[in-house]
Amino acid sequence: MEIDSKPPQGGLEVSDVYNSTSMFYVLHYDLASLLAGKVHALLCRKYTKGRDWYDLLWYLTKFKELEPNYIMLNNAMAQTSQEPVKIDSQNWKSEIRKVAEGLDWAKVRNDVSRFLEEPGEVNFLESKTFARLLE
Repeated sequence: MEIDSKPPQGGLEVSDVYNSTSMFYVLHYDLASLLAGKVHALLCRKYTKGRDWYDLLWYLTKFKELEPNYIMLNNAMAQTSQEPVKIDSQNWKSEIRKVAEGLDWAKVRNDVSRFLEEPGEVNFLESKTFARLLE
């Protein structure tokens, strides 16, 4: 669990009933807001975190038409960047592609491999996968 003491404005919260060993409500961001947080991390994090790239792979393959919440994303960019790039539907994928092109993918795979339930999925973490998914 991660708690942001100063979350960017514009995230859309939803409440769902979770049913496991007992039922309870969970207040969380909607998918577009969660994707916005992930895109922000990919563009602004000072180090490479393999989990971020695995999570992006999940979003891009499971929710092919999903767009990030641009209001939240741009508010987050303004919080953390000296000269933030305005992100919109025309450039979010190309901005991530720029980052992806400069990655050490072996390092990305090594960083996330120990967390994967299906070890073979690590092989999808490579530049050509993201080049295709981010077209």
